[in-house]
Amino acid sequence: MLRPTIKILALTFAISVALISGAVMAAKEEPPIVGYVDFDSTNLAAIIGFSWGSGELRMGGERIPIKGKLVNIGAQLTISKEVLTGNVYHAKTPEEVAGTYAVATAGVAVVGGAGAVVLKNKKGTVLKVWSTTKGIDLSAAIGGLTLQLDE
Repeated sequence: MLRPTIKILALTFAISVALISGAVMAAKEEPPIVGYVDFDSTNLAAIIGFSWGSGELRMGGERIPIKGKLVNIGAQLTISKEVLTGNVYHAKTPEEVAGTYAVATAGVAVVGGAGAVVLKNKKGTVLKVWSTTKGIDLSAAIGGLTLQLDE
């Protein structure tokens, strides 16, 4: 008589775990992508680093030129070219993509390397960016990336 109760409890527990796991997975789903960025930059650093470049924001059927600069400080020696590609989240207009993003970087590349980072600005826009580096990049630094619309 006790065995059916244990089976029912085990089944109820398994269903509960599945439902809770599904809810947690749904909560962690990535938000919808509202745009894309492509960016080429040049990076020079010896303790204080500077990066600058230009690219394109694709959003709402438009292709908008962008430019950016990064200033950072830390343990670094970098002379490289970098190609960045990424997704834009939580922005309603291109103006919400423009702004300053806090950046913490760590990289090791001699000749070539790759990396990924998630950035957020004060307007709530999130960039999930992948990079490919060619050159020398030995770094652990923090700084700020500023993106501007270059219309």
